[in-house]
Amino acid sequence: MKMPTDNLNFYRAFEDRHRGSRELIKSRLQVYIPLVLPLLDIYKECKTLDLGCGRGEWLELLTDNGFQAFGVDLDSGMLAACDERGLQVSKKDAITALRELPDESQSIVSGFHIAEHLPFDVLSILVQEALRVLKPGGLLILETPNPENIQVATMNFYLDPTHQRPIPPQLLTFMAEFYGFSRVKVLRLQEPKELYENRGIHLIDVIGGVSPDYAVIAQKRASSEILTLFSEYFNRDVGISLDALAGSFEQRLSVIEVNAQQAVLQSEQARALAIASASHAESAEARAIESVSHAENAEARAIEAELHAERAAKRSIEAELYAERAQSSAVEAESHSEQSVARAIEAESRAHQAEINANLAWDHYGMIANSRSWRVTYPLRLAGKAARWFVHGSIAWITFSPASRPRRILRTFLIFMKRKVKENYKLKSFAVRVLARFPTLKERLMRVGEASFYTRENKGSSLEDMTLNHLNSNAKRIYVDLKVAIQKNKEGH
Repeated sequence: MKMPTDNLNFYRAFEDRHRGSRELIKSRLQVYIPLVLPLLDIYKECKTLDLGCGRGEWLELLTDNGFQAFGVDLDSGMLAACDERGLQVSKKDAITALRELPDESQSIVSGFHIAEHLPFDVLSILVQEALRVLKPGGLLILETPNPENIQVATMNFYLDPTHQRPIPPQLLTFMAEFYGFSRVKVLRLQEPKELYENRGIHLIDVIGGVSPDYAVIAQKRASSEILTLFSEYFNRDVGISLDALAGSFEQRLSVIEVNAQQAVLQSEQARALAIASASHAESAEARAIESVSHAENAEARAIEAELHAERAAKRSIEAELYAERAQSSAVEAESHSEQSVARAIEAESRAHQAEINANLAWDHYGMIANSRSWRVTYPLRLAGKAARWFVHGSIAWITFSPASRPRRILRTFLIFMKRKVKENYKLKSFAVRVLARFPTLKERLMRVGEASFYTRENKGSSLEDMTLNHLNSNAKRIYVDLKVAIQKNKEGH
């Protein structure tokens, strides 16, 4: 496409800004050198034509490697850059330059980023003319932006105002095959080298990581000996396609999904362990409660033994008094008959036996009070007393103590919190699960704020309904049974 005369240097400045430096472009074009070098062994004279030669990077590489390189371009600014380096160039359009050449006169016809500037019919003529002027085994090289790269196809391609439309690799390949080239190879180029490293493929890589350029290498029909020299290059895959990159991304997603499933499984296992730990804790709590119960039973038996000892002591005192009375009676009745003396002796014997029993009871009490189990269970007895005082004493103090101001405030707060818990389903479920472990505390808290039947919920209800509404299930059942029994008793009379 010919640029306006007042912008002759525009495209050269544009290439300098957006395509890259000469050194960068030459380094990229090095990939083609191993492909074209066998032509020097086939033909003594290797003439080449570069269409749209631009600043001459490819011409310079061909010349350095022994080819007779010639280039054509319509941009004067570009041709000036070639003239500065002594390269053979001419201001001419591509089709004219090809038509002026004789048949089978060129080893290479190349065009780097020229195809996307041409209308389709002109591009078709270019491919046909290139086939005509190439020697057997000669190469047509057409490099163009790769529309497989989503970022190139949707944005970067349109950065150049002279571009016509993106050309899919399949279209350019088919065109070369259709017009008679023996074999065609697609090279994908300039992809980020980081994608070859062992790392995960991300979505941004799928969007912009596919090779941004590709080249179609078309070879003219020749003998098998000539074609064999190029087989290694034509059989080698170069670059990254969209299908390959998308497949790697899907594979990474599969790995992520597997890792997520493993994480969920580990989370469930941790949850199961936590539940098992909670169960162990509940078992330990049950054993502790059982130990407290045993301690309370031991305390009760000790109290009972103490009472027995007190009763025995009392009986011993009574026996001593009786003995004293008997002795007094015996002294007073010294003159009585032998029968009275025998009764006195018998009474003294019973008193002695009672004293022995009392001493045995005291000894038994001392053994219990001084035993090791009595001393070991002393902290548990204290804990049991404290627990009974806390559960029965403090809750009763909150519920039934006199209506002092602090207690009224606390009672009002408990009633408020109870209503809030009932209004919130999740909070109510949590409170029910917690209070299920403390039935006595649950029963006490249920009665807080419900001692009076005349609440807003019971307003307008009968006394019997309000009574039943404030009873638990067991109390309701007992109430109904009593009511039925009273009714039957009345009917029987």
